[in-house]
Amino acid sequence: MKIVKYKDLKMKNKLFIGFLLVIAVLVSLLGYFSMTFSEQSIRIQMLDSIQETMTQMGENIEGEIQKVLDVSAQVCLNQDLGTILQEEKPKTIEEYYRKDRTMRQILNDSYATYFSVEDVFVCSYNGSVYGSDKNKLSLTADYDFTRTGWFEDMKQSGAKISILSQYDSSSYISTGEPQKLFSIVKKIYNYKSGKEIGCLIIHMNSDILGNVLQSVNSNEYQQCLIIDNNKKIIYHPDSDYIGTQYREARVSELLTVQNGYMESLSEKGYLVFSTSPVTGWSVVCVVDNKYIMDSINRLRLFLILTALFCVILSVYFASYISKTISDPVARLQRKMHQVGEGDFDIRAATGASDEIGQLTMSFDKMVERTKQLIENVYQSEIYQKEAELNALQAQINPHFLYNTLQTIDMMAEEEEADEISDACQALSKIFRYSINRGQEFVHVQDELVHIENYMLIQKLRFGNKLDVRYDIQEDCRELYIVKLLIQPMVENAVVHGMENVLDQCLVTIRVYRDRDCLYAEVEDNGTGIGTEQLDKLNEKLAHSGEQKMVHEVDYVKSHTSIGLENTNARIKLYFGQEYGITITSEEGTGTKVRIRLPVRT
Repeated sequence: MKIVKYKDLKMKNKLFIGFLLVIAVLVSLLGYFSMTFSEQSIRIQMLDSIQETMTQMGENIEGEIQKVLDVSAQVCLNQDLGTILQEEKPKTIEEYYRKDRTMRQILNDSYATYFSVEDVFVCSYNGSVYGSDKNKLSLTADYDFTRTGWFEDMKQSGAKISILSQYDSSSYISTGEPQKLFSIVKKIYNYKSGKEIGCLIIHMNSDILGNVLQSVNSNEYQQCLIIDNNKKIIYHPDSDYIGTQYREARVSELLTVQNGYMESLSEKGYLVFSTSPVTGWSVVCVVDNKYIMDSINRLRLFLILTALFCVILSVYFASYISKTISDPVARLQRKMHQVGEGDFDIRAATGASDEIGQLTMSFDKMVERTKQLIENVYQSEIYQKEAELNALQAQINPHFLYNTLQTIDMMAEEEEADEISDACQALSKIFRYSINRGQEFVHVQDELVHIENYMLIQKLRFGNKLDVRYDIQEDCRELYIVKLLIQPMVENAVVHGMENVLDQCLVTIRVYRDRDCLYAEVEDNGTGIGTEQLDKLNEKLAHSGEQKMVHEVDYVKSHTSIGLENTNARIKLYFGQEYGITITSEEGTGTKVRIRLPVRT
């Protein structure tokens, strides 16, 4: 079998082999360093996260205790309670029961909803002891809180509140059942003199601590417990350990550091802990090393899959490089197809100076020239449309302006009346507004002023037989509208209203906005339009924008119909077929013409 030397291999195969070798070296180095540094990073991140959880749980425990302390502060300020504590010890059983009922009422009302509170006692310096109805324990007959160790500690430290990791079982009558409780002791003072008058003893069930730690203890690889500064266990998932000493070899170091984590010497894992500044208790989480390794193993699997993916990707790129010569030709073919589909914004140039690169540059020049020619044709069509629009606007009956101007001029020469002066000014404004071709769009307010001038002249003509009302939404006045769009509708309403109404002709003009559309309505109280004629008229309006030029239709229709169709055609040419004029009418009631436009600001 003939051995083929490397130098005799085809270029495609050389590139393929070389690329695979480079990728193999890079993937191996990257995998090694990623595995080394990522394992340590994951271990630190996980322990930091657990430590933050321990801190949060410590704060939650503080919050539960603070709730009890808050209500206890209110109890200590109760005047009836203070009065009883300052009185002498009851001499009769009746007197004691009377005071006991008062005390029970105070304690019952205050702690009834605190289910974590098991027992509440109020102790007086005169030796009297009072409790609540919810108490399960009873103090011994000779109980004197001033002889307890915690009272001596509070006296020396000057503390007003003390949180005890467990209750003093020797001071209570045994119920025969083990009690898993911790205690809160609060001194009671006379709110006026500040003198100590007694103390409040509260026993809380350790289960409340378990509720806070439940989310962690539900994890089979984590065990959360609470110890005090004397290494005594306050809470443990196994209640048998509560009240015993915590035997971890590094517990003393843990209590000294207070917050952080360290590797356990007696367990295969880590100790994560946080010490509360309020209670002095440490929340400790024993984390099994399997929990950490589970995440690290997932990382290893991810890195292996990533390495495999890189190998597959390298094979793909090696194959891709071997096809770089044929790909530019295929790319040019695809670009030609896109141009055939009408996309003239694409570019095929590769930046190469070889034969294919020169071909793509020539192709780009051809596409650019073709695009320019199409834009020229499109621009010429726009100019044609603009000419049609100007012709349409010029056709909307300007004769009214000139005839009225001559009439007012003659009246002004014969009589010097104020009404003639007003009419002349109004008509002058109408004329200037109508012949100004420099602005296709105007504010709605400008169009309304033009209509008011028009109606002023019409009211001079018809007197009290003509009335107009305006209902204009204020935020529409500054929106833009095509000039001379509403006035033909008003003129149409006046003509039909005055012809068909025996009494007063009322024209109502409304302008309002609904979402992205601007509506203008002109309504009269004329005789209305028959159903058949109304359907034909709306049909003409719906198709008026489809004619090549609206002013080229046969002039056999009424002047009013031409005005409506021209205005409707302007709207559709400007904004599209979804906008325009619709008419609603009811015989004997009147007619409403609605113009629908897009909102322009």
